[in-house]
Amino acid sequence: PVVSLRGITRSYPQGEAMVEVLHDISCDVRRGDFVALTGSSGSGKSTLLHILGLLDRPTSGTYLLSGRDTQTLDDDARSGLRGRSIGFVFQNFYLLSYATALENVLLPGAYSATPHRQLHERALHLMEQVGLADRMHHTPARLSGGQQQRVAIARALLHEPDMMLADEPTGQLDSATGSAILDLFARINAEGTTVVIVTHDEKVQDGGRGMNSRDKGRVPVLAVLPRVLRLALRTIVVFRARSVFIVLAVAFGVAALTVIVAAMEGAGRKAEELADTFGPSAIFVAGGNLMYQPMGNRPRTLTWNDVRRVGSELPGAVSVQPFLLREKMPASGGGRRHLVASVVGTGENYRATWNWPLAEGEDFTAADVQGGAGVCLLGSMVARGLFGSRSPVGDVV
Repeated sequence: PVVSLRGITRSYPQGEAMVEVLHDISCDVRRGDFVALTGSSGSGKSTLLHILGLLDRPTSGTYLLSGRDTQTLDDDARSGLRGRSIGFVFQNFYLLSYATALENVLLPGAYSATPHRQLHERALHLMEQVGLADRMHHTPARLSGGQQQRVAIARALLHEPDMMLADEPTGQLDSATGSAILDLFARINAEGTTVVIVTHDEKVQDGGRGMNSRDKGRVPVLAVLPRVLRLALRTIVVFRARSVFIVLAVAFGVAALTVIVAAMEGAGRKAEELADTFGPSAIFVAGGNLMYQPMGNRPRTLTWNDVRRVGSELPGAVSVQPFLLREKMPASGGGRRHLVASVVGTGENYRATWNWPLAEGEDFTAADVQGGAGVCLLGSMVARGLFGSRSPVGDVV
């Protein structure tokens, strides 16, 4: 078989839960098959198509493409296999608006080591095969929707793939044009190309075999570079004004970035000089990203063992304490007094680490920490806010 799936599942995180889109999919697609992939919206048809096209990886299971286990391939090898073995056709065509139909068909050849003359001859043959020999020099704006989809089909066939994947290829077309496109797929399939279509079209479901869902890959740089340069040059010529503005924007951006980097380096040196005057420094080690996540919502990935290990591997550290911050928590005490405060969960030496004086009462102990005792230390502003002038020692917060 061209495709062999065994036990394929695909799950996505949704909050704290995992949503399973595909569950235990097992099937074979033989060479020359015409397969209609059907199902209700949200049933995972496009997800399965993306896995077949090596655009996504399954959560579990095995996918063999032309006998190769795709799960063992790195990204470069997957890209190479995808480029050689799979052709894609999408509902929205995805043609370059400034390129002619023939140039759009030739586009995959920009990343191929196949000689340009051979690719050009193949593209001309495909334009005749899809009935657009007299439209090959037209841009997409001068083509109908059906003609644009024919160009997309020819583009997908440029490298003579083992399998063509089509995601709702008639979804943007009227019924008559859609029928003509499906007839074209049937003709391509009759010539030996395996076709897998995601569709709601009953004609495809009736005519295809249904499946209801609930260094080899690299191209020599010297072979590809001329085509990429030609494509880039044509883009610049067609969009001259935009190209000039882009160049100016990049120039200004580089200049501004240079100034910012220089200013940051100067500020960093000044900060280091200032920090040296403060004596010992405090270092926060956190699970997650302090720059982009609220501290109270960071993943709880650090444990007491992490605290002990940091202490053992930093012999110069005066004290190592856990630190769990919950900001803007409602607090009440002293009868009817209420306020919003920050709550820190930490160890018994936290106050001493910062050299904060103890106004009254006593520190909680290691036994309090290990036993989860209901004790806390109040900052002076919180104590005054909740209890006024009277002592909070022994009271409840």
